[in-house]
Amino acid sequence: MVKIMKVVIAIDSFKGSLSSMEAGKAAAEGVRHAVEADIVIRPLADGGEGTTEALISGLGGTYQQVEVTGPLGEKVMARYGILADGKTAVMEMAEAAGITLMDADVVITGEGCLDEQTAMGKLPVGVAHLAKKHHAMVLAFAGSIKDGGEICNKEGIDAVFPIVRGVTSLEEAMKPETAKKNMTLAVEQVFRLISCR
Repeated sequence: MVKIMKVVIAIDSFKGSLSSMEAGKAAAEGVRHAVEADIVIRPLADGGEGTTEALISGLGGTYQQVEVTGPLGEKVMARYGILADGKTAVMEMAEAAGITLMDADVVITGEGCLDEQTAMGKLPVGVAHLAKKHHAMVLAFAGSIKDGGEICNKEGIDAVFPIVRGVTSLEEAMKPETAKKNMTLAVEQVFRLISCR
C-alpha cells in the first residue's frame, strides 16, 4: 500500500507578485503534479514563532487559552496573549491554525527572497521551528536566494530552492503569472525527487 504524503504549505507572500494563498496554491499544484498527497495550505504573514511570547514578555500581559478548529477540522487548544492594556490580543497564526499539531511529512515555506535576514526570525524560520518539533522535512522556495541564505539551513530549513528559471528581468520574474508558473514547476521537480526515495 502506497503511503499518501502529508504536506503543509505555509508560505509568506512574494511581495508584488503573489499573495500568500496564491504562492501556496501554486506550490500545491506542483506537489500534485508529482505525487499523491494530502495538502493543507495556510496563509501566513510575518510575525514569526515567538511573537506572542516576545510581546507578552516585553510589554507585559497574560496568556489565555481558547478552543479553535484545527486544519483537519478537529477542536484544538491555542494560546494567545492579552497585553497589559487589557485591550490588545496577540495570537500567532500558526497557533490559531493548529499548524503546531499537524502530522506533516513535508512542510513547504518560503518568501520572495531568502537571505541572512530570513534566519533572524522571519516567517520561514518560524514555520521551520514549528515543523521540526514534529520531525517534518522543511523545504523553502523563494524568488531568489541571496548570499547568506544558506544560514537558513542552520535554523531548521532542510533545503532552499530558487524558483526563477533561467536569466530573466526582475519585471518578468515579478509578473504574477510568471511567479505562479515558476513556483509550480520548481515544487513539482523537488517532489518528483522526493518520490524517488
